[in-house]
Amino acid sequence: MKRATNVYIIMLAVFALGIWVTLSVGSIFLHAPTDLSGRWQLKSATDPSITHDILIQQSGIYLRIYIDGDRNGYSLKLARDDKNTGIELQSDDDPKITITENSRPGVYNFHMIDPLPGDWMAVCTDRTYKPRTNHSISGPTTAHARI
Repeated sequence: MKRATNVYIIMLAVFALGIWVTLSVGSIFLHAPTDLSGRWQLKSATDPSITHDILIQQSGIYLRIYIDGDRNGYSLKLARDDKNTGIELQSDDDPKITITENSRPGVYNFHMIDPLPGDWMAVCTDRTYKPRTNHSISGPTTAHARI
């Protein structure tokens, strides 16, 4: 009986160590892509009177962009997501949109090759998934979650 208990304890320790290593390594190398989903208002960097409204739908690294209520939209893929160099979206292996942070908070610079060529200042007016502000847990959500 003592040998079986030792085997279970060792297996539990190996399992716990494996989970810890997996989570530690994963948190270093893996991260979720930047959330771009929502409604954005673009203003031309050269002529602020020129504006466009775009809707971005995102699923992981895949995005669909609708400009000014267009029904067809454009399919893009997140090619690069780097805090220092910006975000690059591309379609058919050629860069289409580069997004960098502006010096003003909440404002981004969009450099587009296609479909709206030029430089744009963008502000997200409505997020699809609002960031959580209250991280406290008030209690179980169902009766089955009680301990």
